[in-house]
Amino acid sequence: MQMGKSATLMRNKSKLTSRIVIDNLREYGLYTVEDRALADARDGLKPVQRRLLWTLHKLKRHSSAVPVKCATVIGDTMGRYHPHGDTAIYGALVTMSWLRQPLVQQHGNFGDKNSLIEASPAAHRYTETQLTEFADRIFDDISVMPLVKSFTEEHEEPFLLPIRAPLLVVNGCLGVAMGLATHIPPHNLKESLYAALEVLTNPDCTTDDLLKHIKGPDYGSGVLLSKKADLRTLYETGQGRLQFSCDYHFEDAPAGNQRLVITGLNPGFKASKLEEITKELFDAKLLDSAANDEGSLEAGTKIVVEFSDAKILNDRVLPLLRSSLTYQLYALDSHKKPRLYGLKEMLEVFLNFRGKVEYRTLQAERTDVVQRRDKDCARAAAIKKLPIVMRLLTEVKNEGALIQRLQEVLQLSEEQAKVVVETKVRSLLTVNVSLLEENIAACSKRIEEIDLDLRDITGVVKRRLEELLKYADKRGTKLRGGKDDLDLQAQCATYYVGVTAAGKVESFTELPIKSRAAWPYVDLVATPGTFSVVSEDNVGQSIPISFLDKFDKSVARILGVATETHDCMIAVASDATYAAFPPLQRRTQFNTFKTAPDKIVFAGGMRKGDRLVVIFDGEFGSKDNKRIVAMENLKITRPNVQARRLPGFRSKARVIVNAYVLPANTITVVGNGRELGEAAVLASEEWPLSIGASNFVVLESGKRLIADEETVLTQLREGALITRVIPLPEEK
Repeated sequence: MQMGKSATLMRNKSKLTSRIVIDNLREYGLYTVEDRALADARDGLKPVQRRLLWTLHKLKRHSSAVPVKCATVIGDTMGRYHPHGDTAIYGALVTMSWLRQPLVQQHGNFGDKNSLIEASPAAHRYTETQLTEFADRIFDDISVMPLVKSFTEEHEEPFLLPIRAPLLVVNGCLGVAMGLATHIPPHNLKESLYAALEVLTNPDCTTDDLLKHIKGPDYGSGVLLSKKADLRTLYETGQGRLQFSCDYHFEDAPAGNQRLVITGLNPGFKASKLEEITKELFDAKLLDSAANDEGSLEAGTKIVVEFSDAKILNDRVLPLLRSSLTYQLYALDSHKKPRLYGLKEMLEVFLNFRGKVEYRTLQAERTDVVQRRDKDCARAAAIKKLPIVMRLLTEVKNEGALIQRLQEVLQLSEEQAKVVVETKVRSLLTVNVSLLEENIAACSKRIEEIDLDLRDITGVVKRRLEELLKYADKRGTKLRGGKDDLDLQAQCATYYVGVTAAGKVESFTELPIKSRAAWPYVDLVATPGTFSVVSEDNVGQSIPISFLDKFDKSVARILGVATETHDCMIAVASDATYAAFPPLQRRTQFNTFKTAPDKIVFAGGMRKGDRLVVIFDGEFGSKDNKRIVAMENLKITRPNVQARRLPGFRSKARVIVNAYVLPANTITVVGNGRELGEAAVLASEEWPLSIGASNFVVLESGKRLIADEETVLTQLREGALITRVIPLPEEK
């Protein structure tokens, strides 16, 4: 009996402990999301950034002032507004100086993020800082912003700063909270302002309209490789992946060698990896020098690698200069709740916020101008009837009665009469009436202008945005295919990754169309540098091209391959279950499969609209052997590692023996040239060929060629024996 009570008490204690942990984790998670990791969509600032700027403003360290020690800024921020460690606050301050549009100025050693070995900033007791001229404009309208108590209840801080540019778009945001991460890329200020003006003047504009102004992220260096379709996806959905490359060129070196010169780093560049790989290749005498840094803070980035074998450089070094970044445009809304934003939505939120700031600013100015005009009108009226005013001031001793008499005599309001009472008699005798009347006329004119602006807030916001164009600079991240990048476009090779029937993975930069040897590859994809594989031991893995030679040759046979441009990597088991997952997901075990690992019969990449054709057991041509085409039934738009059953496979007797993907927008034919069409169920003894706009063709004779759609169809109709047709990726 005693043991039963003890067990019950232990269970209750365990439940209570779990509840305490859950409640505290929830509270901490909400805090990190709302007050640390994410920026507010309205002013585009994280709390630590907002508090650092406010501290500099309170210290009066604007762009024209003398800089202040960073230790002072950090100490004031930490003690008054932001109760966190000085290391984190200093890191945020340094980051604000490296933003695409810097908000603080660097004085001293703030480190170098563009060197081969990234240099850390000096201690905050040695460095100094102040606001930039661009950041000065943030505080032009600070007087109208509501203040809240800081954590000490002794000081006040603004809930939001009256930012004048769409800072969330211009500088982006990178933050990680519990269960949520945001990654918003930076953009060029000029492009962002023009995009905001487009939304302001044309509220019904589309993403394509905005892409006429914003050409893509701008990190200040590197090259954007992604095409317009990738940008459209990112800016419409708030999620997407973009590819970048370092900016580089080739120079002649002594002894007939060449030099790879890197002059701009891409945002995902791993300098330490380049240094490590080039050192290994240099030690193996495959390069003439490892990567070395010849740049400086004054001269800029200049990382040099000497080589004599172009193939080694192309296969092992150049892929390290490219990176693929995934973006999630999360920010806090007006209720401090995280949500996913598209580009237009971010601009709309900023413009609505800016419109409210402009309205409050104009109202405050109007109140001030009206008060000044009323005071001048009161003084002018008093001067015109100065003898009467002097007599009243002498005779009437009660202030309330005096104010009432002045109102009656001078036709003034109560507030104006108080101004006359509070004005010294000597000043009334010396005031220039004509000057007062000029001030009154100027105030009346300004009030009329303010009233016009209050009826046209959109026009006011437009003027404010145009005023900021003087702070814009040229785009730093080049565009692939642009005039600034003609040489890079030729250098960015496409890698072809093939999987042989034996499960071996190989890569090459050019398709071997001249070779007469038998074509060994059963799967082939084109990729800029990273691909994924699924092996028959139930494992999916992402592999960079540069590490292909290090890929473990003892792994199980590779079943299929996909690239980062695919919507998903799909694996199909013999019992008709399948798992789909993002193509660049790390090593994954498909525990949801009920069959043994060696029962996975197919793996490959799929895009939205592709068709999966599966073949289950039975002889060709028999009634029991059908090819099932599943079109939009696979739900691959948001893949995850979760097994589902293919539609139509409810019977356990059906066992899949093979499968393949038919790409969307292709013509599917059989050996005699007959098109199969869009039939839901296909039955044929011929193996279908999928033909695209451009194809790699392998003839039975061993000859290979690159052929368009019409050429392949013509050869088939003329009886050519084609053993393999691989549609090549189309440029978008």
